[in-house]
Amino acid sequence: MFPSSSLYILYLVMGAAFTLGAAIIALAAKEDVYAALGLGLVGVGVAALIALLGYGIISVFHILVYVGATVTFVVFSVLLIGRGVGWERRLLPPALATAALIGVAYFASMYVLAQKPIMPVNIGLGDLGAEIFGRHLIAVIFLAFALASVMIEGVLIASKQGEE
Repeated sequence: MFPSSSLYILYLVMGAAFTLGAAIIALAAKEDVYAALGLGLVGVGVAALIALLGYGIISVFHILVYVGATVTFVVFSVLLIGRGVGWERRLLPPALATAALIGVAYFASMYVLAQKPIMPVNIGLGDLGAEIFGRHLIAVIFLAFALASVMIEGVLIASKQGEE
């Protein structure tokens, strides 16, 4: 997978450090929206670790379904309740730069994927379940623990709001 095992271990450590740092940021955030964004970064870090374990398709679904839905739900809930983010003009340039980089990375990855031929897969739901829970059981267990830990973090964020 990687040129050397030490490089692979370095990527794993970097992914774990990013995820841990994002979790600390999410818990230490003063504003609820920033906590939700930190929670989203935790999900991205977990997806990176899942991809490093060799389960790229599961990490893509983790980002698309779990991270996207959770962050959207939390942000809209916070905004509907009325505890929104305080507007800080100094964060606008980094936010725009980050959005531009994410957009470029997205379109570059879609361009690379579009160059590969698409092979149709003819598989039944039972065979798919056997494949996921057979060969990829470790990834499913890892994903379940990741989801549980992020749910616990969400409860901690919510309980921190109740104390204020």
